[in-house]
Amino acid sequence: MKENVYERKVITLKNGLKQEYFLDSSIYIPLTRDGKIFVNEKRFNKLKLNEQRAIIYHERGHLKKTNILFLELSNYFFILLLIGIIFMIEALFLLIIYILSKCFPLMIIFFLGISFFLVGFLGVLTFRWMSEIMCDFNAVKNMGKSSIINALKKAYENKKFELWRDLVAHPPHKLRISIIKELD
Repeated sequence: MKENVYERKVITLKNGLKQEYFLDSSIYIPLTRDGKIFVNEKRFNKLKLNEQRAIIYHERGHLKKTNILFLELSNYFFILLLIGIIFMIEALFLLIIYILSKCFPLMIIFFLGISFFLVGFLGVLTFRWMSEIMCDFNAVKNMGKSSIINALKKAYENKKFELWRDLVAHPPHKLRISIIKELD
């Protein structure tokens, strides 16, 4: 399988620190994958230099060890979420059998499934959101509040809503902006 080749760019951050990033026209908002930072060139170039730097600092936050720990923890909760879904599907099938044969009470299996699902979902949500807030804090620490707030507003204008990316993997951007405004 042929691997995609992405154009490499470099941005100068505070104190002359340089950070490479890669251009990927298939993405809408910046992301980090395989230890590299990817941005959409057209959208990234519309940002002011300080906003670009704030985005890069945010993405650099995803590369920090503590952030990786939060993402790993969220993956374990995602497994619980999947187990919950499996339990609920199993309970549904058993419920059908119960209704048809009236031979076995299923409430324990159903509640176990719901419990795994809720614990998994809330765990994923908590650790993913904490990860994003920590990365926002990294951008604020290095570039100030206004740069990351403006970059977030521009990143989400005219963006089509995606359940996973805009509600689970990231806190809603308006909530993030409210939190950033409260940071010191």
